[in-house]
Amino acid sequence: MKCMKVKNLVNKVGISLVVISLFGYGCQKAESTLTSVLPTVSTTEQAQLLNADNQDAVADKTDQDVDKALDVLQNNGYNIKNTALKSAGSYSIDVDHPDSTTFPKIITITFTNYIDTAASEFYTKNGSITVVVTADSVHPKLITRVITFHNFTFSTDSSSFTITGARTVTRKSVVPTFDQSKNMRVSVVDNIDAALSYKFVNSTKDSISITRAAKKVRTAYLHYKNVGGLPWKSVIYKNDVNSDTVNYTGVVTGKNEKGYLYTKTVLSQSPLNVTFYQSAPVITSGTMEYTVTNDSNKTAKYTLTFSQSDANPHKTTVSVVNDNTFKTYTYVSRLKRKFIKY
Repeated sequence: MKCMKVKNLVNKVGISLVVISLFGYGCQKAESTLTSVLPTVSTTEQAQLLNADNQDAVADKTDQDVDKALDVLQNNGYNIKNTALKSAGSYSIDVDHPDSTTFPKIITITFTNYIDTAASEFYTKNGSITVVVTADSVHPKLITRVITFHNFTFSTDSSSFTITGARTVTRKSVVPTFDQSKNMRVSVVDNIDAALSYKFVNSTKDSISITRAAKKVRTAYLHYKNVGGLPWKSVIYKNDVNSDTVNYTGVVTGKNEKGYLYTKTVLSQSPLNVTFYQSAPVITSGTMEYTVTNDSNKTAKYTLTFSQSDANPHKTTVSVVNDNTFKTYTYVSRLKRKFIKY
């Protein structure tokens, strides 16, 4: 494609930052011109986008942590002794029926000033999570988990988040495969329905509330190492988190910190693909459509494109295009982000 065609493409579709970079290899001069005609979104929009990123980062990290702990427990037959999860410092887990045959079962996860770390980032968890697990009578690995948060808080260096509500995970597919050493990979597909509320208090004591209702599909490839036990007795599996991959599609709706209605949509043709770097979840690719309607009934629509940060591989770079104005913005997604007033 000749460089002269780029301008026409901008006029037609409001070219995204990703497409700009593709043209840039052969059209360095055109790239410079394009950048100058794609102004940055307003400071109010930037604050809104960064606040929304903060919400997603906390919600996704919390969900992934719970799902991973429960998957490890399930793959060890709910035997707490084998999973070494009964107590880990100020983190404990209890199962009323620690076997693979009795359902329903109730799992309680309790945190007391538990300091969690991933890729050199630190955050503290408090409170408890109750999980009621039921199983399909014909296919017992097809489980349903109702996960309820009780005074659960997730704190970073700048904000504390209190989560209330319930999240239901229904397993639609599970396929385990083994290698010769009896290590295992489990492929799962989960349907997720959630109705959660988040209250945020930052270091300046500002109190902010949002709601999130999710209908998502989680497709995960989970890897486990055999760390003990005999194949014909009891194999003990440990999650090899840095080999896992997860992707998400679906819709999240709710009210943001201003009380504005928002919708975030991830289509099946461009799922959010997540890998793990030093145990930290990183969105490495995917696209999200984000719409928000303000109190004047005006709707803004954005397209967000995700990629792994070159400078910080444990973080995600997000490139944003306002679909109405074609204005752009790029930021690095992170958990330790303070809410911005606007």
